[in-house]
Amino acid sequence: MEKKSINGISHNRKMVHKIWMIMRLIVFLFFVSLFHVSASVYSQKARLNIKVENATLQQVFKAIQEQSEFDFFYKNEQIPSDTRVSINCENEVVEVILNNILKGTGLGYHVLDKDIVISTNVTLNEQQQPQKKVTGKVTDSSGASLPGVSVVIKGTTSGVVTDNDGNYSLTNIPENAILQFSFVGMKSQEILVGNKTNINVGLLEETIYVDEVVAIGYGTMRKSDLTGAIGVISGKKIENQAVSTVGQALQGKVAGLNIRQVSGNQGVGDEIQIRGKGTFGANASVLVVIDGIISNGGLTDIDPSVIEDVSVLKDATSAAIYGARGANGVLLITTKRGKVGKEVVNFNAYYSLDKVIQKIGTVDASTYEGITNDFYTNQGKAAPYANPLLAGKGTNWQDEIFRTGNKQTYTLSSSGGTEKYLRAITMSYYDGEGIVVNSKYSRVNFHFNNDIKPFEGLKIGSSLVFSYGVLKQGDSEGAVGAALCYSPNVKPYNENGIYGIATRAGQTTTMPQPLVLAYERTNKNIRLSMLGNLYAEYEIIPRLKFKTSIGVEYINMDTKNFVPSYNFGPGNSNGIATLNRNINTLVSG
Repeated sequence: MEKKSINGISHNRKMVHKIWMIMRLIVFLFFVSLFHVSASVYSQKARLNIKVENATLQQVFKAIQEQSEFDFFYKNEQIPSDTRVSINCENEVVEVILNNILKGTGLGYHVLDKDIVISTNVTLNEQQQPQKKVTGKVTDSSGASLPGVSVVIKGTTSGVVTDNDGNYSLTNIPENAILQFSFVGMKSQEILVGNKTNINVGLLEETIYVDEVVAIGYGTMRKSDLTGAIGVISGKKIENQAVSTVGQALQGKVAGLNIRQVSGNQGVGDEIQIRGKGTFGANASVLVVIDGIISNGGLTDIDPSVIEDVSVLKDATSAAIYGARGANGVLLITTKRGKVGKEVVNFNAYYSLDKVIQKIGTVDASTYEGITNDFYTNQGKAAPYANPLLAGKGTNWQDEIFRTGNKQTYTLSSSGGTEKYLRAITMSYYDGEGIVVNSKYSRVNFHFNNDIKPFEGLKIGSSLVFSYGVLKQGDSEGAVGAALCYSPNVKPYNENGIYGIATRAGQTTTMPQPLVLAYERTNKNIRLSMLGNLYAEYEIIPRLKFKTSIGVEYINMDTKNFVPSYNFGPGNSNGIATLNRNINTLVSG
């Protein structure tokens, strides 16, 4: 692929492309003058294999472009046409190649990301900058020497290891080089050399995961002190998923946690078991606790993006505080709270598509009529179809009721505060169209919590989780079942736009048409839930705290079913409408 030079762009290129490349160069030179950047992340990672003999500089530039994403910018008159170079290198960065081919030409180069400028201003060349020797010592937080620390020039493989006294020495270091100090169990550091010749570094210990704080039934404790069977799932592992429930986001995250989707409908709760069933003949669902408050609504109403972490209490010792209610295991959900610092605002948007990858095989219309004829003739009756071969493929009812569904989630959050007051607010909207026609689920979530410290030792706070979801669909499950069995020799609609109805030997079949079930019947489920709690915590003496809380959960579920009056074969209806309302309020403390 032919790329460009500033004044040598071929005349057959589109004017738009030329203007774009010139604008790119202007922006590039602006950032060069502003930041004096002389190296790029891409140039440090890209490795090239170049082998040319007696080639012009332009030919070498073209070879580099064909193997990479680099673009060259130069003036044709500045490139000596009589200069010929030969180079054979493998697995080298572009700087090494350019240093070799430009040596003695009076040309220099400058790299920024994937753009390279060739210029007569040799001061741009990073390799021609003053070199120096840098020495120093590396210690830990206590001041003790650290032997074996890796000291590397960032972006290169050049480096040394500190000796037994923690000392190191590096030569031929450019002033703009960055030294990287790294050691197992220590936090890595990067230091700009500048005009320094002696750089002493103190490395800090890396945070070890055994000190991670885990939520348990009685409060929190360090992960290294755990004796029970507890699994922990970080909120970062589940927040970036386009799912309608937390249960779907938790699938496959913890050993022994089994999550089964009980319905193909969106927004319907999942069946969750920890190490199988713990009771016989009773409710085998796990106990869900959100911010210390037991939730009868389970995981249906909480937005996955507001979860800080989930602790899975698997055994009796872990869930002992909950007694018989925790016999099937406990899920402890901790929502995100504000952190000390400046206000942080985030907006996330996700979009995904759903599609049936493999449909169930069914017979076509010609085969169906042939089998039906055989059935009748074997009983000594007349065959209902004169010529099955003329029926062709007919209608695949799965194609009629299935579509490409989609899911989209939009989340806006804000958090921050001071030592005295912290808060976090999250609002989200989920919208999903199912893979069955005429099915849709949408949900609005609101999450708020705050923590207040009126004076030293006392902390009070509150949290609120609000959810409003609407599931609207036809008889989706019935439509899927009918699509597998309904006669393929019937068109979805007749010439008058009325649903096509299957008949056999002059008699209407007993099964409703799939599209009638999908479109003519309406099921609407509305779910409104609120879960809130207030708490007060007082530190009596160091490491001894008294905490009290009260929580309220309110769930209102409306189920509306409507079937209009119609006459479409066996799916006839005289019209029916039902409304079921279930209100549940729970106060705990």
